[in-house]
Amino acid sequence: MSLYFRVCIPIALGLLFSALTACSEAGLPTDPYSHLRDTSTLADTPSARADTPPAVADTEDSKTIEPIDESPPSWPADATIKALVVTDMNVILQWSAATDPSGIRSYQLYLDDAEHQSYDSDTRLAAIESLEPNTTYTVRVEATDMLSNQSSSGPTIEITTTKAPSEALPESITLVPVSVTSTSVDLAWDTGDLATPILQWTLWQDTKAILNVPDGAEKTATIGSLTPGATYLFQLSATTLDMDYFPGADLVVSLPSASLIFPENAEIQAATVGETALQLDWPDCLLGDATYTVAWSHLDEPVGAATSDVSEYTIDGLTPWTDYDIAVTAETADGVQSLPLVATLKTADTTPPTWEAEAALELTMSGTGSAELSWTAASDNAAVTSYVVFRNGAELSSLPADETIYNAIGLSEGAGYLFTVQAVDGAGNTTTDGPSSFIELSDGTGPAWAEDAALLVDGVTQTTATLSWSLPTDVSPIQSLNLSIDGVTTLTLASDTVSVELDSLQPETTYTCLLTATDVFGNVSDSLTATVTTLGANMPSWPTDATVSVSDIDTTSAKLIWSLPNSDVATTSYTVLLNDIVVAEESLGTETTTLEDLLPETSYTVRVEAKSATGTLSSNGPTTTFMTLPDGPPEWSPTAALVAVPSGETALALSWFDTPDNIASLKIMLNGELQATIDASQTTHIIDNLVPGTTYTLSIEAIGSTGLVSTNGPSVTATTGDETAPIFPPAETCTVSAITASEAELQWPAATDTVGVTDYRIERQSGEILLAATGGAQTATLQNLEPETAYDIVVRARDAAGNWSSSGPSASFTTEPVQSIVSTGGVYNALEPHCGGCHFNEFVTKEAFVATFVSDPTVISPGNASGSKLIQYLEGTYEDPAGGYSQMPPFAQSYAQLVASGTATLPISIIKAWVEAL
Repeated sequence: MSLYFRVCIPIALGLLFSALTACSEAGLPTDPYSHLRDTSTLADTPSARADTPPAVADTEDSKTIEPIDESPPSWPADATIKALVVTDMNVILQWSAATDPSGIRSYQLYLDDAEHQSYDSDTRLAAIESLEPNTTYTVRVEATDMLSNQSSSGPTIEITTTKAPSEALPESITLVPVSVTSTSVDLAWDTGDLATPILQWTLWQDTKAILNVPDGAEKTATIGSLTPGATYLFQLSATTLDMDYFPGADLVVSLPSASLIFPENAEIQAATVGETALQLDWPDCLLGDATYTVAWSHLDEPVGAATSDVSEYTIDGLTPWTDYDIAVTAETADGVQSLPLVATLKTADTTPPTWEAEAALELTMSGTGSAELSWTAASDNAAVTSYVVFRNGAELSSLPADETIYNAIGLSEGAGYLFTVQAVDGAGNTTTDGPSSFIELSDGTGPAWAEDAALLVDGVTQTTATLSWSLPTDVSPIQSLNLSIDGVTTLTLASDTVSVELDSLQPETTYTCLLTATDVFGNVSDSLTATVTTLGANMPSWPTDATVSVSDIDTTSAKLIWSLPNSDVATTSYTVLLNDIVVAEESLGTETTTLEDLLPETSYTVRVEAKSATGTLSSNGPTTTFMTLPDGPPEWSPTAALVAVPSGETALALSWFDTPDNIASLKIMLNGELQATIDASQTTHIIDNLVPGTTYTLSIEAIGSTGLVSTNGPSVTATTGDETAPIFPPAETCTVSAITASEAELQWPAATDTVGVTDYRIERQSGEILLAATGGAQTATLQNLEPETAYDIVVRARDAAGNWSSSGPSASFTTEPVQSIVSTGGVYNALEPHCGGCHFNEFVTKEAFVATFVSDPTVISPGNASGSKLIQYLEGTYEDPAGGYSQMPPFAQSYAQLVASGTATLPISIIKAWVEAL
């Protein structure tokens, strides 16, 4: 048993027994509504007598009597009897209510199946005393109705009383104060001459257990966070090994008042923050001369303490980049202390980590294309927090400080890699001299040509030709290019060579050319192959810069024009080939032709060759490729989309994708009107100068190379943002009229907004909302106001985007004194349907209502509505000392909620006004 039960429960039981005895002697019930009954009045009322059945209806014309009730009371399925308090000799019980058509007359309590005591029907709380300690009892409760029918299935409980306490602690065991400040007490005790083995000591503060101390531990305790100037009761108890208790050893301590105080919002400041020192200062105390005690700790462990006669102090010898808890307490010469100022401050760290002179980065191949890196740890004046691995100067990964191994993957054959590791501390200081290591991987693969790579032939004459190519790629550097001609002559070229001119060739001769590449490891690529056939003696030829150009391209036609061939062999005419098919012959001097009957949107390759008088054609005429125009406007794919999002209040940001191919430009439309024509390569556009909070329809179309415009471009609807709250005209006020004790009529000017005002609300200047929203109306009626109360109000406006104005028209007014607008009969008629079910005697007539409620000052205090229990019960705020009901009627909804739902018709404000006017 705790000391609380030994000290407080007997007091509580005594008070309960006294209250029950007093109620019994006075003939008073003890139900939660007994505060609202006048039993002396009810004693003379026939309906209150136990031997008279309650009336079902009583009018001037007829009376109806219920039939005789022969059934016993019934208990709900979840009926219980609960033990609220159990001690060594006493218990306090509470049970559920039984029901019966004729009403419950009394409850009978049975102790171990023997009648113990009978209780009034309104009493469901009982105390049983003088029991035996550490004993089990069975308690049952039964109900008896108005016609003496008794139940037989009432709820049952089995109770075991606690063990009896041992004698109090010997007087030699005392609880003594070692130190007392304005906010703390240090206590100590010893075992004295107590011979019984002790399990633990329990310390109590104002009858509440606050600390358990094992018997072998130091028998001291520090109690802090106390209130200066307050008085506290401390008590000590002992628990034996067999769980007996020894209560006793009381101590009353009065704390001194703290006469020294710091200014409001005073703080400890760090004037200078170093790596190992903190220079502190704080405001002087407002009262008296003081000595300051500065204490600092880390992770709840004290580190140091010092005193200072002035309000500043420098703490040194600290650890860099570490949090310290600082406490400064002022103390007068007579030992009175202030409440401490506290702060948590961190020391600085400007020194990066350091590496040992022999620190190294070890590289070991851990698999194909991967290497394991390991290094020795760096050190720091505070602590290393991470390592950063770099590869060829670029950051590769960051690792926590406890990891000094990293596996680098994705390494390529033939490539060289320089790895470096740097250390980082908690302040972000990073080393620049971390260890590094270089690794180069071997390469067993030769250079590779692009998939479309080719050895191209150009500028062929009787004795010369030009070869060109694109360069191959390799994981390691390319050493050289090798050109073989007919397998006899081999030219070694630089690795960056992309063309070569062959000379001293024989006329009308065919040569086979092979090109390969070799890397630095000697790996050789596949070969590119080309055949060169030199021109004959009578074959026309073209200069290397000869050209053929295409113009006037349409969907089915195009115009060609070309330059002149060489003059070494006489040219008589030109042959035009389209996709290697002869399509035209033109005479010398006519270096142009028009191609017709082409297909729309089709690629063509055209070549022009010169013909000699003997009919021999050149073989190196100029060539070019072109595409005819599409037939019709561009078409957007079904997946194309246009997206628009607000960009501030006056702009929309557009983006789109899946634009048609081969178009010239794009058209942006806003509400069907052309907004902008932009380049075909763009995929975003911003439209500005729009109206805030406005919805727009946007679309996009493509313009083809022929000028035709698409008709199926994507569209979207979007609304600009609204970030501006409504505003009221300057110097406008709110007009207040028709002021009563609980209501006031308001009228205010309209607010304006960039989009539109949707709502108004009424607030007090304190921020309390009196009326949540009025829509767009500019008038409102405030209701349920407090009488004779000053109100300072302001009107605020909201737009559709939810922006509330920061200010608005205001007004000040005071409500009128309460004047009752309802009679006593009106209050009776309004409350009887909701409260008469429980208080059927009090509401049987208006006269009974006046006698039991209106005339009872414990129920209604005339002129003091908020202090009347009737109003508190109706509002659901009554605090019953006996733990009973807090509202009337005692159901799920309070009377105030019934009024709000329309079930009850008379507002509480009117009933309060009636009480104030009594």
